[in-house]
Amino acid sequence: SRHEDVRERTIETLERRFHIDPLQGRRVSDTAMRLFNEVEESWGLSGEHGNWLEWSARLHEIGRVIAHSQYHKHGAYMLEYADMPGFSLQEQKRIAMLVRAHRRKFPAKIFLGCVKAEQATMRQLAVLLRLAVLFHRKRDDRDIPITDFVAGNDALELAFNAGWLEENMLTEAELVSEQEILYKHGFTLSF
Repeated sequence: SRHEDVRERTIETLERRFHIDPLQGRRVSDTAMRLFNEVEESWGLSGEHGNWLEWSARLHEIGRVIAHSQYHKHGAYMLEYADMPGFSLQEQKRIAMLVRAHRRKFPAKIFLGCVKAEQATMRQLAVLLRLAVLFHRKRDDRDIPITDFVAGNDALELAFNAGWLEENMLTEAELVSEQEILYKHGFTLSF
């Protein structure tokens, strides 16, 4: 008898069915989980939260099958209403929320659909996913040399190898933009 999580098989099926780039999904997922592991204790996260983050990272581009424009919204809709064996409706909704929040404006209001105790956690997971996507905008396997993490309830501070941000000025500019977006919603990102 083999124990298998049906949810993992469902994610793999969705990746194939909707032609999601598995390499990009894995890059974003690996970085998101690296960030998650660094803040898990500080933010009081659990392994189940890590699952939601990993699955949303792997599926974050699912909406591109419909259109590139607003693909995060298309993807959220698809995931919320798709037939996803092994997932509860609440799990699907959480994954859909994270996919919806992974780019552009930060849709803080969507997290009001969660139970109150989960709203801050979903917001934190969305920040981690947004950062992982931002770091892999070039769609390559470059290492992200983050040397230090400091996490507070509504704050995250990252330190990079000396000179890395200067060598990656577009990433730095996107981090500055992300910093401004998150600040408007009560989250402090510093680097």
